[in-house]
Amino acid sequence: MLKAVALHGIVVLHIAMALACPEPVLAAASSTIDTPTSAGATSLSARIRHVVGGILGHARWPRQPEHLQLCLTGASRYEQALMDVPLPGAPPMASQTLPFDSPQLLTQCHAVYIGTLATPQRTRLVASLVGRPILTIREQGGTCVDGTLFCLHIRDDAIFFEINLDSVARSGLRIDPRVLAVPHTDPLPAQGH
Repeated sequence: MLKAVALHGIVVLHIAMALACPEPVLAAASSTIDTPTSAGATSLSARIRHVVGGILGHARWPRQPEHLQLCLTGASRYEQALMDVPLPGAPPMASQTLPFDSPQLLTQCHAVYIGTLATPQRTRLVASLVGRPILTIREQGGTCVDGTLFCLHIRDDAIFFEINLDSVARSGLRIDPRVLAVPHTDPLPAQGH
């Protein structure tokens, strides 16, 4: 399900990702489709890898790097899954974990995956990344109006993401519209897990 919302002049797309359920259930509070799964955390980690890899695979930088550098910052229960290289659907890449205030986030990273950070830390980090050709993906919480390009929402057995089109435009990155299909495709089985 696709839903566009305008918040303070910023267009945000809500995209629901169904998680292998024969009968989807409509969640009235969010107007998106949430579906239960019995596969557990391993399946959820595989889906996070799939979504993040799909987002990275549909992005183009002003100067396309031969190898992407994905940087993770903040606490994330999916850190290990994202450190496994390669991510399905993503171009060749390497991953590393950095503190939220590391200058390397601005100079060495093509994409920054933001886990849980205190609000002042997250605000400062996102403000430093706005307008740069760095793809940002925030793991949890709130709407995607803080300048982050993609915001994942992981609730129990459902994953959705938002795209902040204003932030994408200011970043100089190009996002292939086929990214919208990523939530509707099944993740590939994880290798060696």
